[in-house]
Amino acid sequence: MTPRTWQLLKLLSDGEFHSGDALGGQLGVSRATVFAALTEVANRGIVLQRIRGRGYRLAQAWDCLNMFEINQALGVVAKLFNIEILQQASSSNTELLRRATQAAPSGSVLAVELQTAGRGRIGRAWHSGLGNALTFSLLWRFDCGVNALSGLSLAVGVGIIRALHKFAMTGVGLKWPNDILGNHGDTLGGKLGGVLIEAQGDMYGPSSVVIGIGLNCSLPLTIMQRITQPRP
Repeated sequence: MTPRTWQLLKLLSDGEFHSGDALGGQLGVSRATVFAALTEVANRGIVLQRIRGRGYRLAQAWDCLNMFEINQALGVVAKLFNIEILQQASSSNTELLRRATQAAPSGSVLAVELQTAGRGRIGRAWHSGLGNALTFSLLWRFDCGVNALSGLSLAVGVGIIRALHKFAMTGVGLKWPNDILGNHGDTLGGKLGGVLIEAQGDMYGPSSVVIGIGLNCSLPLTIMQRITQPRP
């Protein structure tokens, strides 16, 4: 999407109605420019309501990623990570793998507001929209070889479950090797999230790993209809 579209989405992030004239006034553009810039959002799975006399509103308020709040939540471990927030990318893993080949440091993190071609395991697509999922990737470098990292996938999955428990989220579990599941009746069933780990290096080291994590928060119907795996 264009930079102008992103500016407008930020103004609409509160989930309230804003008229085309008001939006245009804040950005110094015409109402027609506002209309044209917002026309493309439906193609990205973003549900935008347009009502004559009231203006535009996101069907669901968008809680934008905030660097200050993220670092504050990380506390003393924030110094271990170099976090960058991207408005849009095809895939956080794809982009971070590219940067890994260009000597990006261990602890680099890419968080993406909107992925347009997210990837899952076994060649599956990972579907997400604006503000309804957390999609981010972490680069970590190891002195050991790739073979020594066989348990990493499970360790990451356990770490995610522990993090969710810290936020008082109950009824979540882990399916081997790294699917995050939620309650489906009396048993674990629907998929809440997943992990995609991609390694670079050789058998004896050193090696680097990009850990991609996707957590679904509240997916709209337009995205749910694209998902073939069971969900809560």
